[in-house]
Amino acid sequence: MGDALARLKQVSRTDALRMAGLISSSTVSAVFGHRVSDSVVRAVSQSTGVTGQRLRSMTLAHYAGSALEPLPSDDAEEYGAWAAWRYRQRTVLPKHSNACPSCLRENGGRWLLKWRLVWSFACVRHQRT
Repeated sequence: MGDALARLKQVSRTDALRMAGLISSSTVSAVFGHRVSDSVVRAVSQSTGVTGQRLRSMTLAHYAGSALEPLPSDDAEEYGAWAAWRYRQRTVLPKHSNACPSCLRENGGRWLLKWRLVWSFACVRHQRT
């Protein structure tokens, strides 16, 4: 969603996320992309009509408890708990995600969530790496 908004408004991803109210500063939170707070889910859901469950499925929380370890609790101290969680996921969550240029062209520049996982290194649809 952030990438699509950035492209539409011709701004950086960080600026688009700030404009949408998903982050409040110039730095992205330690949990961004992994978990969405209840207040953000309510605000985005009210303004877009997308359900909270659907919004959460657009984050890596979708894979928590299966491909990824369960997420830290909502009341966990943000930096320490999340930094430890991300460190333990380092074999599953690479520093950089892969992408298929053909998929990006076809879907308006939207980055697929599964590309953030280490085993998404080739596109079977377009037979590209």
